[in-house]
Amino acid sequence: MIMDEIAYKIMKTKYYGKMVIWLPKILLGLVVMWPKAKVSLMRRFIVTSGSIFIISFTAIGLLNTLNFTFESINHNLIGSLLIMSCFQGVSKIILMSIKFKDIADIIDNISLKFWPDDLTGYVEVDEEIKKFYIFTMSTCLVFLGTVAVFFSIFFITPLLIEERILPFNVEYSFDWKVSPNYELIYLSQVFYVHILALYVIGTDFFYLCTVVSVIIQFKILQQCLSLLNSNEMVEIMNKLDINNIIKSDKMDDLCKEYLKKCVKHHLLLLRFIKKLNAVFNLIILTEWSTVMLSMCLLIYMLVQNYAVNTFFETALALSMVIAYLQQLAFYCIVGSIFNYQINLLPEHLFGSKWIVINNEIKKDLTFVLQHSQQNLTLNVYNIYELNMVSYLQVLKLAFSVYTLFSNVSN
Repeated sequence: MIMDEIAYKIMKTKYYGKMVIWLPKILLGLVVMWPKAKVSLMRRFIVTSGSIFIISFTAIGLLNTLNFTFESINHNLIGSLLIMSCFQGVSKIILMSIKFKDIADIIDNISLKFWPDDLTGYVEVDEEIKKFYIFTMSTCLVFLGTVAVFFSIFFITPLLIEERILPFNVEYSFDWKVSPNYELIYLSQVFYVHILALYVIGTDFFYLCTVVSVIIQFKILQQCLSLLNSNEMVEIMNKLDINNIIKSDKMDDLCKEYLKKCVKHHLLLLRFIKKLNAVFNLIILTEWSTVMLSMCLLIYMLVQNYAVNTFFETALALSMVIAYLQQLAFYCIVGSIFNYQINLLPEHLFGSKWIVINNEIKKDLTFVLQHSQQNLTLNVYNIYELNMVSYLQVLKLAFSVYTLFSNVSN
């Protein structure tokens, strides 16, 4: 499969749970925001500063089109939405730069400490992991391809019109319609969209693929716990090199060491999730706040016919609605899947051959069962959890704010 070959060349591993982050590595690598890339600090500073400058330059042009009067609310909508997109992009650049070392640690954990997909040797588990990986990457590639096709058409169309217009309506203190100002401004808007997409989509995909990697680890851990006190358990221990430290060949001793290894890996995953929450708390909070406010304005624009004046504005508004809905869905869907998988651990452990283990290990199993029922979720500052319930709540809140905004406008 071509996708697997590309992923292998980029990540240098054949395990789906580890190479799932290959796409965000490409996207963030293009803007030198991938922590493990061998890039000089000066080059990273130049690219980051240049990206912020281009986004800010476009934001200033958009800001100049706004009229700060109550009667001009409808006229300001498109410009306000694009300015909020600029804010989202710049905030991600700054926050990702601040969390650079923490993100590098997350990547190291995935590469070095996560278990291989074929650890259990069960074909059913391997196939389930492969299907989950293919579904995730296909979804990301379809979304990325749709964005690329839309903006290609969006930027080519103005060139086919005799009148000199720009994809995004901006105003500057100089005459941008004369050459070479027009060409330079046009080029800056092309760069603006590409830079914004690489940072925003790259960050979203990194979070999505990282959670998918954790979900795959929980699938592996579930299967390992279900094989407690079985012949397959010994094979797994050999793969994990545990036999080197075991001094007894008794099955009870093997079970004890095997259970200890599973508990350590479970604790590793729990610490990993807590760190992931800590790193992305502010990033997701900023993004969701921006998206929610943008959704309110977009709904208002599409419902009120006079809020959109041209084909470009209508097409842009529709595309932004779809993009924002998918952006929220990425976080909430993987959050719901994660919650489901983490709650399956006790079930798989209870399904093992624990009944014939001695009482001492049964006491340990009781502790593991209690510990595995910790209510750890993907969340944002414990304000809300990332699941489909939160997704519906955000949409409900956005519609409520839209209703208020519409009543005030009328």
